Amino acid sequence: MPSGERLSPYTRAVPVFVKRSTDKLQALAGALDGGGFSDEVERIVDDGDPAATRIAIKANIMGAVASGEAEATYTDPQLVESLIGRLREYGFTQMSVVDSRLDAGESMTEVAARLGYHADGYELVDLSEETDPFDYGGVLGRHPVSPTWRDADIRISFAKNKSQWECFYSGAMANVLGCLPEPDKRRWYRGRGHAASECVRTALAALPVHFGLVDAWTSRDGRGRPGRGGKMRQTGAVLASANVIALDWVMGEKMGVDPALNPVMQEALHRWGRIELIRRGDLMPWEPWERPGPTTVALAGLIGGRGAWTIQ
Repeated sequence: MPSGERLSPYTRAVPVFVKRSTDKLQALAGALDGGGFSDEVERIVDDGDPAATRIAIKANIMGAVASGEAEATYTDPQLVESLIGRLREYGFTQMSVVDSRLDAGESMTEVAARLGYHADGYELVDLSEETDPFDYGGVLGRHPVSPTWRDADIRISFAKNKSQWECFYSGAMANVLGCLPEPDKRRWYRGRGHAASECVRTALAALPVHFGLVDAWTSRDGRGRPGRGGKMRQTGAVLASANVIALDWVMGEKMGVDPALNPVMQEALHRWGRIELIRRGDLMPWEPWERPGPTTVALAGLIGGRGAWTIQ
């Protein structure tokens, strides 16, 4: 497998494709095609054996717990399983859908089963239940990691399209915070004085994400925490790109938010510099859309303390 480009996928100029449809599986298929998914998979696998390639898909599953299972706050299981079906057509057999716990409550696998994940031809892996020591560098340093996420040959972030009162919106980059195994992320990061955005950037650098997707079949807007206020929106789309920074930038534009205000985006731009945006597909903003303002985000940081927000 080639290694040079894989170490820094965030500086590559690749398209972000937004596919809108009246059928969610067609929206996913169109986004994958327009976002160059097949080309990226072939580039990574190269002359290797697909059956020996390990794939980890970080879905937003535990967002259901954080929101009281409010609609449009977690990745649609049907979309995730449709992605797995497509990967199976390429000959992949070693696939895992992953997320980590929130607090000390239910395991990820219990929540996933309740939401409709069937674990047919893939594994459900609770990242909080399997850890090894790992040196991330940066603000994380020596820190636990899940072997399933660490050892994957292809890492995919499949986020949910929703506003987030502490960082404007939570996209494919912030979704990676859920790959860190501490169940009580809020207390862990606050206690160590780290901004969660810094931790996301460090995790992205140490274990690159090779492809990003955003489930915007239904979406959640609002000025408060996910599922608390705001509304579910029938946005009918899926976004896809091999560059998760560019993907999240276009996601913010669709919400009518200046992406450069998002602290996760700011950390990414500080680390990797300017990105070249190649926007394709349905680029019209979602209207109406209720979004947090800069004052709300600033107050959230003061109330919660630096790095207090928990992304799922």
